[in-house]
Parts: sequence; C-alpha cells; structure tokens
Amino acid sequence: MKLSADYDECEAYGMCVIAAADLFRLNEENFVEILDETPSEDRRAAAEEAVRNCPMQVLSLTVD
Repeated sequence: MKLSADYDECEAYGMCVIAAADLFRLNEENFVEILDETPSEDRRAAAEEAVRNCPMQVLSLTVD
C-alpha cells in the first residue's frame, strides 16, 4: 500500500490530518506532507478515509 499526493493542488483543508494524524500533517507553508508513504495494513482504513475526505482529491492510495 502506498500513499501519494499532488502537492501542487493541495489547499490545506486538513481533512487528511483529521482522519489520520499519524499519516499526514500540514507543514509550515500549509501544504500536506505524508508522514508514512507505506503505512501498515492496520492503518488502511484511516488512509482510505483520508483519501476519501480530501475536498481537492489530491491524495491517492495504491494497493499492491
């Protein structure tokens, strides 16, 4: 499983941080940063929620 983001399109709503603060954060410039690009399977539901809740649809989750 791999998380990715289109950083140029992020508008810093922070919904990903709300869904999974251990996987995402907003940096000093208010853009999303992925803290763990390859989260463990037990974090899958939180990663999926973060991707689903992103208003700008800049996050993606690829499952091997």
